[in-house]
Amino acid sequence: MVKEYEGIKIITPREFLEVLSKIKFPTSSISRIDLHQLIPESQSRFELCISRGAKYFSLEFLIPRTGRSNLWYNLAMNNLYRFSPIENEKVFKQVLEYLTSELEKLSQKLLKQSLPITTLKVFPHYPEEYAYLHKLISKKGPKASFSSDTSLYVQVNEKIKGHNIKYLGVRIVDPYRLQVGCGDYEIKNIEEFKKQNTNTSQFVRNFREDMVELWHPNFDILGYVVPVI
Repeated sequence: MVKEYEGIKIITPREFLEVLSKIKFPTSSISRIDLHQLIPESQSRFELCISRGAKYFSLEFLIPRTGRSNLWYNLAMNNLYRFSPIENEKVFKQVLEYLTSELEKLSQKLLKQSLPITTLKVFPHYPEEYAYLHKLISKKGPKASFSSDTSLYVQVNEKIKGHNIKYLGVRIVDPYRLQVGCGDYEIKNIEEFKKQNTNTSQFVRNFREDMVELWHPNFDILGYVVPVI
């Protein structure tokens, strides 16, 4: 997996994907590719380290005025899904931990505070993946009353990253839901929260009467502030 490198060439995500499409991925155990050779106009080195057999690698790059960003690329399927397809419980647990960590970071970035995370829902991207996750999650606990035709929720009692998770969910495959998943932050006074926060950022917006959506282009998760259930 990509960890550290130096001499980063400043490029946009689109430019990086164009460069990436030209790379013949290495077959050695660990290989280094000097992207400078693929970007002749570059005056600085841009190196990528790929671990053979890794389904995903992460590459950190710099964008002017916006700072550091992360891009995940699926070597096996040539797409931008971070975990999909989820095919075993080990990866499923990693996804839940990832969702919790990113939801925590998202609320800190947008609200400068930590909110209690109580619900985690995974977005599958393949029909077979959805079938597997639906079966797996169905066994985790009793079906929640607010489940719908598009989302299954079950009641659980799990501690993940310091948060008391009460519900796990899975959504049907949706071409407009390319994120890893979403989660709910439960608070006592949603109306007061809306007054204080919904006009402070374009990334904090009213989603429904009793729900506020948190999102950010640098995050592949969505967060929803809801009243305590």
